[in-house]
Amino acid sequence: MDCKKSNMKLIYLLMFVSFLLATLQFVFSGILDQVAASIGISVSLAGQLVTFFALGSAVGTPIIMIMAAQLDRKKLSIMALTAILVSTVMTSAANGFAILLAARIILGIGYGVYMVSAYSIIVNASEKGRMARSMAYLAMGSSTALVIGVPASRAISSVFNWRTIFMGIAGLLFIMLVILSKTLPQAHGEDAVPMREQIKQLRNPKILSAFGATFFMFISYAAVNTYTAPYLSQVLNIPGNRISVILILFGLASLGGAILGGHVSDRFSPGKILLIGMFLQTFTLILAAVIPKASPAVIVVLLIWALAEWTCGPILNVNIVTVAPTAAGIMISLNATFIQLGFAAGAALGGITVEIISIESIIWLGAIAVAIAAVLGMHSFKESGRRQVGGGKSENLVGSI
Repeated sequence: MDCKKSNMKLIYLLMFVSFLLATLQFVFSGILDQVAASIGISVSLAGQLVTFFALGSAVGTPIIMIMAAQLDRKKLSIMALTAILVSTVMTSAANGFAILLAARIILGIGYGVYMVSAYSIIVNASEKGRMARSMAYLAMGSSTALVIGVPASRAISSVFNWRTIFMGIAGLLFIMLVILSKTLPQAHGEDAVPMREQIKQLRNPKILSAFGATFFMFISYAAVNTYTAPYLSQVLNIPGNRISVILILFGLASLGGAILGGHVSDRFSPGKILLIGMFLQTFTLILAAVIPKASPAVIVVLLIWALAEWTCGPILNVNIVTVAPTAAGIMISLNATFIQLGFAAGAALGGITVEIISIESIIWLGAIAVAIAAVLGMHSFKESGRRQVGGGKSENLVGSI
């Protein structure tokens, strides 16, 4: 019982840190217009701060994880959090686009390395049959950022300014850095996996399809989520004081999806759940695009979209861990790379779409991208029973990916 309580305390601490980091990641979706105005750039250019965060994470995370494969995960987590703290202070003091860009790249690398390390620690600490639920707590931290962090940031930036948000998060990160340096357990790294071996894994069509599904699903999410506040304001004509309320509703839907994903993937076929979730995302985005914009139903179907999106999130990582349990960190790192590449591509394509076509068209972009993800998923996600996952844990396995 004491061990169980200790594990849950650790999971809650890691969940709170993931909440802070997800707030840093997603905060620009709620304050993009304010950031753009304060440093004299366009909204579409400010949106590229999301792109370069994602590129930093996508490119930097696997490189660091390969170099530090055998390094203790506690040390790696502390190093990553220190880099994140530095980037957050840089952001709060930045007076131009170049400094903000550098800070976001550093944040992306630190974020990716920390999350991979945290997932590895969670896998080691999880009880038998509860790995998916434990991993879902980290996703819950991220979705809680959409419930509380992003709407609160919008409200704070309206009263003070957007830099205040980053100053406050920097203070909280420093406190958590001190706490985790004392409480994180030692967690041994893995044997280094040469790049050629990782590339060899990607030659497996089912593995490649699984990562492709991840990539396109997050193109969809980033394209829509990055421009949520401008979309609500310019397309749906929602006044500023109601945008924060709607962002809270989106966050609640995301939180509900993360909780649901963690629970159902411990009980049912993750492959079937992933496919249902992806097809539901496609359907709701198409519906949102064709419904008259004056109808409140647009908000309702977008809330269902957010629920479906975040239901899939925890399951993607469970799927990757069950594929190669002896190299969980590397596989999660590769999956994180495709997630962040999807974020980068989605934010970039969203910005291009806004500039060339219209902000309303990002919904169609999201629908097309997640439809491609669903097709790739159909090729990859097939049930093949159960397989033992490190330490005697048994989890559902999707296909032979």
